[in-house]
Amino acid sequence: KQAITSAYASGSFRINSNTELYGNLILSMNTDNYSAGPTYNFWETDFPYGGFINAATGTKQVAAINFSPEVTGGLLGSSTHNVGRSYSFYGGIKGSVGQSNWNYDAFYARSQYNLSQSVRQPIASKINAFFQNQFLGPQLGTSASGYPIYNPNYANFYKPITPAQYDSWLGVNNTHSESYTQNLNLNVTNTSLYQLPAGEVGVAGVLQVGDQMWHMPPNPLAAAGYFYNGSSGNGGGTRNNYAAAFEFHVPIFSMLSTDVSARFDHYHNVGGGSGSRPTYKVSFAFRPISTLLLRANYATAFRMPNMGYSFIGPGTTYYQGITDYYQCQKLFPGTSFSQCSNINSGQVNYTVRGSTVANPYLKPITAKSWGGGVVWSPTQDFNISADYYNVAIANEVQAQFIGTLLQTDAQCLENQLPVDRRPARRRIEPFSARRTMAWFSRLAWGRSTSARRT
Repeated sequence: KQAITSAYASGSFRINSNTELYGNLILSMNTDNYSAGPTYNFWETDFPYGGFINAATGTKQVAAINFSPEVTGGLLGSSTHNVGRSYSFYGGIKGSVGQSNWNYDAFYARSQYNLSQSVRQPIASKINAFFQNQFLGPQLGTSASGYPIYNPNYANFYKPITPAQYDSWLGVNNTHSESYTQNLNLNVTNTSLYQLPAGEVGVAGVLQVGDQMWHMPPNPLAAAGYFYNGSSGNGGGTRNNYAAAFEFHVPIFSMLSTDVSARFDHYHNVGGGSGSRPTYKVSFAFRPISTLLLRANYATAFRMPNMGYSFIGPGTTYYQGITDYYQCQKLFPGTSFSQCSNINSGQVNYTVRGSTVANPYLKPITAKSWGGGVVWSPTQDFNISADYYNVAIANEVQAQFIGTLLQTDAQCLENQLPVDRRPARRRIEPFSARRTMAWFSRLAWGRSTSARRT
């Protein structure tokens, strides 16, 4: 369920024939309620670490229950409630310089978003106490493999849970976040800088300075494990940046023109790393006849790391089953990695609570691209275009698979894998690459490659 309210205001004031003040403001508020469904409304024995030993049978067991919408108060009974408020403003002064061909636009821009989120979740102590008393009973000991021992009462376990019982376990997990982006900009243009035999040379320039911020303080209750299967988002940081750019349009002769542009960007993560990069683009347009256009381009690109990757905090957690390959090698010598996941041992296969943390020293993502195309326009109402592109992306951030990391760790600890360490920097830098082929609509097709360092 979602509701959106928005408002827009725009105004301008002409000072004289060459100068104008202007401003634009957009306000928005949205509320929504959604549920992940009964899959995420559950209770499980000894969550998140695994199962237990049934004292009566001597077997390892896992008991789990998913609560239906009839128990939780409907599909939205344990829903997430979001309230988002945002605004976007830009305004400044623009005009021309005297009677010249120079035009300018100096403006300030800012956008901000605030989010309040409330989630009804079971309180860990209450839901665990209920099933401890009704189902598991007191712990009778611990097995040699590390699992707790109980004498469970399955007759009680299968008794229906009432909505009143479920509601008595619930608490509200509240989180709040805020983000903004703001910058000062100066754009200048001159479409008739000077005359060449084939036409007029045009130029444009941009100066920009600004910053962006993201702040999401943790809910201390959620961070301490107060909620069952609950986590608390956490993170925040500020990034400063500035940039300068220019572009020239040059008619070489009547059928051929070129556009040349260059840009320099610099950013600094407060409390972290910095990065800067010049980029450029060169393109050509060739029109042998009025209905046919041939075009080609080459460009480099630069992108600052995602704010979340740079500043997310350790409060964002998840649970994941893992296989400890090092313990597998130690406790069960001769077992292959492929068989370790089948071993019934709480010291080899178990569930861990993972945490996502940021790296404020991430390098920027860079790219190079080139391509060409053709446009045929026999009439004003009909045209056909075909384009080829080739894009290579470097330093792309990607998550590492935990299973591969644990296998590599085990091999290193057992001296099964050589380690190539850079003495000067004293850290390991694995490298991987990916190459894909893709076809796109409008008869456009191409290839992209990407590589990353971690």
